[in-house]
Amino acid sequence: MGQFDPTHRFETSWILSPGVLFGARALLSLYAFVTLFTIFGWNGTHGRSGDSQRSFSYFTHLTYWGLAFYHAFSAAHTVSYWLTGTPFLARWPKWLQVAHSMFYSTVVIYPWIVTAVYWGILASNGFPTTFSLWSNTSQHALNSAYAFFEIVFPRTEPLPFPNIIPVVILLALYLALAYVTFYTQGFYTYGFLDLRSNSSGIVAAYIIGILVAAIVIFLIVRYLILLRVWITEKKLGMTGKFSHRGTVEMADEEAEKGVPMQDFRSNWSVDPTTGQYTALLVKSPTGIPTDPPLTSKGVQQSKELAEYLSKISPPVDVIYSSPFYRCLQTLKPFTDKHFGGGQANGKIRIDRGIGEFFGRADWEHPHPPTLDTLTPHFEHLDQDHVSTHIPASKGEMIAELHERVRKALDHIITTLDNDTAQPKTLLICSHAATIIAAGRVLTGQMPDDPDTDDFQCFTAGLSKFVRRSTDPASGVAGNWDCILNSETSFLSGGAERGCITGRTGPVLNSHRLVGAGTLLYSPFRYQPVLSLPRRQYPNYTTSLTNYTVRKFNGDESFVAFPDDPAGGAEASKL
Repeated sequence: MGQFDPTHRFETSWILSPGVLFGARALLSLYAFVTLFTIFGWNGTHGRSGDSQRSFSYFTHLTYWGLAFYHAFSAAHTVSYWLTGTPFLARWPKWLQVAHSMFYSTVVIYPWIVTAVYWGILASNGFPTTFSLWSNTSQHALNSAYAFFEIVFPRTEPLPFPNIIPVVILLALYLALAYVTFYTQGFYTYGFLDLRSNSSGIVAAYIIGILVAAIVIFLIVRYLILLRVWITEKKLGMTGKFSHRGTVEMADEEAEKGVPMQDFRSNWSVDPTTGQYTALLVKSPTGIPTDPPLTSKGVQQSKELAEYLSKISPPVDVIYSSPFYRCLQTLKPFTDKHFGGGQANGKIRIDRGIGEFFGRADWEHPHPPTLDTLTPHFEHLDQDHVSTHIPASKGEMIAELHERVRKALDHIITTLDNDTAQPKTLLICSHAATIIAAGRVLTGQMPDDPDTDDFQCFTAGLSKFVRRSTDPASGVAGNWDCILNSETSFLSGGAERGCITGRTGPVLNSHRLVGAGTLLYSPFRYQPVLSLPRRQYPNYTTSLTNYTVRKFNGDESFVAFPDDPAGGAEASKL
């Protein structure tokens, strides 16, 4: 079962900020509680205390208590999300999260039943007092306004079909309560349930009618919410107002605790017998174990990188990024400033073709977060861009990584070559393995020696590639020169956590788990640049021009032959 509500739809609105949504829900809850206790007070002062006691047998009063408590809890979840970026609901056990979803379903369904039954069957021709008019209007008319608000304004998804089960069960339980009330207290809560004055057929018809009405209302509400999502998110592009407080970071001491120097994937572990991934150091903000955030050191580096990027010339026109959280977190200080100045079209294009590298395995690796998951955490994401090259779900061989990166870069550069705006500088944020492959693809420099230390990948390091020819027919591969190779002079700590390739895989020079990096290069005649992250490093043991695939212990392995086949070095699976 996946993460419950990863984009915080219960706590956000497509039009209201989290603070305003909290205020609205808090006021609705306050009004409902004030109404209930005012009725109790009025009954107590007018010799009708028994009415207050009997009120807990009425469906109207029970559902109104439900409205009061739901909006109180939803206000608490919303304010916690607004102030910290993580709602209380996200910290609850799964069964309570599911219960909250069911609670929401009752809140948007039952009020319509109460309103329809009261005004269609039970209401008299008038109200004897102003208090009676107010109390009945509050409980039998404004209750539907509460439901309407929760249908229209939050970002909640359409009601899950399984939620119709608790809706029906609760109605059945109330029916039982109504007859228990008659047998213990001697009165029927609703006249149409009275078997003394109505035949059993008439009573059954009312009961079945309300049941059918509940199911019909469930379906209507479900598809009204679906319509709202389609209009606001798909047609209007109003994907939501989100909190940008409390960005998740890993403290350096958390990142370094128990992390061996050679363990370059120590943010998570995988059970090779099941393919089950487990986050080790910190919970991922996207709920994906292989998608950790930056440490505080990584966040600091991203700010220093942003200062440097803001000064390059020509300025960045287009930005592409891997879909993983740490890459977008690396870009955020720069894009907040850059997009604020109206540059780079104000959008980041998320592209899986330049995403993380996972070695070939017998299981499926976790998929990266979707736009729907990332949007609550980051502004300025291009909702229309579609990735054309997707990594294999069970991972890649080194040759496949290079080929995937080549195709992705070819598509990106061709797209920009055909762009009428003629962008001059492109920024790409990706991962060490992908960046190394990109450097080799762009320059055409594929080393025969597996120990060749060619393209560096220091954290937040910036590399610059310049196009040799502006002729699109010249293609991507081998048509670029590397001018800067993981430049880090702008970082206060200098070059950190680099990767040196070797026969048995990469060797790190630091054990800080700090995040991602960026690549900037130029289509046409432009002055582009690139910077790298270093989360996952492939076992670069050969070049694309001198390799073969063999069977090793019954599995396909990537085997390099720097000299002759007898001396080949097998690249271990990751």
